[in-house]
Amino acid sequence: MTEPNRIYPSKLILYGEYTILNGSSALAIPLHNTFSQWKIDHSEQQKNPYISALISFGNHIFELLEDAFDHDRFKSDIQNGLYLWSNIPIGYGMGSSGSVCAAFYDRYCLKKQKSLKNELSVLARMESYFHGKSSGMDPIVSYHQSAILKDESGINKVILGSKKSESPHLFLIDSAQSRSTSHLVDHYKKQCLTTSFLSDFVEPSKKLVHSLIHDTLQGDFTMIYSAFKSLSNLQFQFMDSMIIDPILNFWEKGLETDQYYLKLCGAGGGGFYLGITNDWTHTEVLAEQFNLIRI
Repeated sequence: MTEPNRIYPSKLILYGEYTILNGSSALAIPLHNTFSQWKIDHSEQQKNPYISALISFGNHIFELLEDAFDHDRFKSDIQNGLYLWSNIPIGYGMGSSGSVCAAFYDRYCLKKQKSLKNELSVLARMESYFHGKSSGMDPIVSYHQSAILKDESGINKVILGSKKSESPHLFLIDSAQSRSTSHLVDHYKKQCLTTSFLSDFVEPSKKLVHSLIHDTLQGDFTMIYSAFKSLSNLQFQFMDSMIIDPILNFWEKGLETDQYYLKLCGAGGGGFYLGITNDWTHTEVLAEQFNLIRI
C-alpha cells in the first residue's frame, strides 16, 4: 500500500554519468526539493498536461508486465481523478521519468522485488519506455529516496559521510535549456569506438570517479576538490560538444582562475551542470547571469 502523501524525488548523478557505460562506479542521490506525488482531483486531472502520457505509459506497463501490476486499480484511480503532480523539470537530467516509474511501481506493483538487483531490473524495463534503454538508477533512487552506489559489487544503498570541513561547496548551475538524452549517449558511444578516447579520457575518468565517490562517502570534501578539477579539465577537453556555449565559457573561466570547477550532470547538452567551489560568495558574483543552487 502506498503511503499517504509519499513523494518520489528527483535524482542527481554526482559521479559516473557516462563512464558507467564503461564499467565504472556511479553515485546518485535524491533531491527532495523537486518531486512527483499522487493526487486526486477531477478538475486538476483534466488540466494536467501529462495525464494522457501517464495513461499511455500505464497501458504499456500492463502489457509488458501484466501479471505484476494492478490494472484494475489504475483504471479505477483514473476514473476517480488520480493524476501524478510533479515539479521536476523535464529534459534536465533530474530523473523526471524515473520518478514516474518509481511512483507507478510503488502504487501498482503487486509483486515487489525483495532485492535491489531484481528491483533495478524491473524499474529499468519500465523506464525503457521513455529512453529506449535504461540503467534503472533514476527510478531506484527515487523509489528508495536514498543515495545509491553502483559498482563492481553490485548496487547498494549508501549513506554519504558528514562533511569534515565547511568548504568546498557543491552546487548546480542552471543552463536554462532542456535537452534530449538519447542522441548525446549515442555520440558518447561512438567516441568510445576510438582507442585514443578510451585511453586518454575514459580510463583516467574512471579512476577519478572512483576517487571522488570514495571521498564523498567518507565526507572528505577537501580531497574531492583536486580530483573534481582533474575531471572537469578532462570533460572540457574531450566532451565540449556536450556543453552549451554559455556554460562552456563559464566552465573555462573556472579552470583558468581556480575559483570553481564544473562537470557534467547527467547527459549534458543543457539542463543542470554540477559545480564545486571553495568560495561560494565570490562564485555567486561571477555567475550572476546564471541561477545557482547549493546542494
